[in-house]
Amino acid sequence: MFRHKIIEELRYYVKGRANAEALEQWLLAHYQLILDSGERDAINLCNEINALFIELGEDVISREELDLTIRMILLREELTISITVGHMLVETLGQPTVNKSFKIAGQVTTEHRKLQVA
Repeated sequence: MFRHKIIEELRYYVKGRANAEALEQWLLAHYQLILDSGERDAINLCNEINALFIELGEDVISREELDLTIRMILLREELTISITVGHMLVETLGQPTVNKSFKIAGQVTTEHRKLQVA
């Protein structure tokens, strides 16, 4: 639950709906709740982002590096969610297949094969 909320806050930041200070304040305001939740992924994500703000405050990284790193974190998290959902669909619906039709010298042939899911 908290992991998805953190990702939502990252999206607000990346899309310009929230500034860095607002993101940092949201994380700080919810930090204890995130810890109390016991959600390891949310805790790790929150700690990773909080560390960036500490580095920014100590001039270890620039605002541009903060922005880029948060964009990369958001991309990683969204890809992780997509992969997880894909695996859940495969488990629920079975292995997906692809049908391809090719026109060869006026004849239509169809190729049918199973996709490999990593």
